[in-house]
Amino acid sequence: MENGDEKELLKLLYQSLRALESDAYDNRLVRCIYEWKALGINGEYPDVFSCQKCKKTEGDFVFSPRHAGILCAECRQGESGVPLDASSLYALQYILASKVEKLYTFSVSPQVLATLERVIHPYLAAHLDRRPKSLEVLEEVLP
Repeated sequence: MENGDEKELLKLLYQSLRALESDAYDNRLVRCIYEWKALGINGEYPDVFSCQKCKKTEGDFVFSPRHAGILCAECRQGESGVPLDASSLYALQYILASKVEKLYTFSVSPQVLATLERVIHPYLAAHLDRRPKSLEVLEEVLP
């Protein structure tokens, strides 16, 4: 945004580029972290901390793009969504809640990474009016 303080977004881009240079991180995970955290920095992220209908914070959840967040087992009746295991939900929460400097200090299983991709990429495509230019830099390197 014009005249905005984009310090956090620039730090995120810098940390993400450093992570891409390292062999320690899966580039697909770097992309997921970048996209999800960028939404958080811009204040456009979905609520993955409590059910969008009843505000329950524990139990089984699905991610509902339509409700821009998670739904518990009771509230998701008839709703479509991506099932979230505890590790996937924790990863989504951790990315949003952590400082940029702490983002690239973890790894995930291939199953969790696949779930993150099934949540983040479609949500980003559906809810942003335009693609961030900084994401184009990452796409040059990533599949």
